Amino acid sequence: MITVEKFFANLFNHPNISRRHLLGFAIDYLARLAKANTSHQYDVMIAYLTPLVAAFATEVGNEDIALNLRKTQTNTVDQTSYNFGNTMSSLEGVIAYTLGGKTSEGYMEFYPHGLSEYNHPTREAMPVLVNRINLITGKYATPLGSTIAGQLLAIGTSFNAARTAQVSTNADLAQSKIAISTNRLALELGMTKGLHELAAMYPGNIVACNGFVNFNLLYSFTQHQHDVHDGTLVAEGTVVVENKTMTDTVSIEAANNGTNAPFWIWLGATAIDGDDSMAVKVMPGHTVVLKPSDIGGPGKTFLLIKNGSSVNAASYIVTIIG
Repeated sequence: MITVEKFFANLFNHPNISRRHLLGFAIDYLARLAKANTSHQYDVMIAYLTPLVAAFATEVGNEDIALNLRKTQTNTVDQTSYNFGNTMSSLEGVIAYTLGGKTSEGYMEFYPHGLSEYNHPTREAMPVLVNRINLITGKYATPLGSTIAGQLLAIGTSFNAARTAQVSTNADLAQSKIAISTNRLALELGMTKGLHELAAMYPGNIVACNGFVNFNLLYSFTQHQHDVHDGTLVAEGTVVVENKTMTDTVSIEAANNGTNAPFWIWLGATAIDGDDSMAVKVMPGHTVVLKPSDIGGPGKTFLLIKNGSSVNAASYIVTIIG
């Protein structure tokens, strides 16, 4: 069904298209334009899209750096929490001795739930525990002495510094995502414009336009092997494209990229098998996607193409996927 959205909407505004997939598609599209730009017919499109792709690539790169930095600083916070547990464990005996034993009021304030709550404290618990140690250390600073008190207070200083750096990075990352959204929209609209301009250059010619785009790059797929074969056949000529056993988990995409001759494609038992009763005809400018069982019976492994014209040469691109 023809709809306004299909023609005029932003073609790339879809939640399943990630930033990285959009960038990969755009870079691939630019590369294909540049390769085909032998007569400078795509100069304007390339000049228009290049800065949009560059700006988006920069933002995606910045986001990646920020994410890696956040991971590093998360590790720093976790390491500080680990060090906190070690410090409270190593100082437990000194604190108990200085403040009058493990039954003393001072010791119980430091260790109200024993030593266990300081072993591997969670990120959520750390601010509470650090604040407790700071307050109690201040209260007992004189009997503890400057050395012990300094070690205890250093816990809070280290944790707060690590946490502040992490929060700052999170804020930078949030700001980066705003910038990415702006640059992404610009690239999405630019790519939409570019594809419409390409379609206008080759109206109705799917084969010509298809050579510039790989929409598979926009989405996450299970990776399958792609074997691509192309060539030209003389009038009434036949060629063996591939010889291997193929099940219906394999797809065969056959494109006729010529202009004057159709071709037939089928699976044969030998390289010269003339039994083309299951052959499929592909007209110039058309593409078909087939399963092996569509074009041959069991045990037939030779993928054959025959030029259907007695006068003109035929051109083909066959992609075997799987």
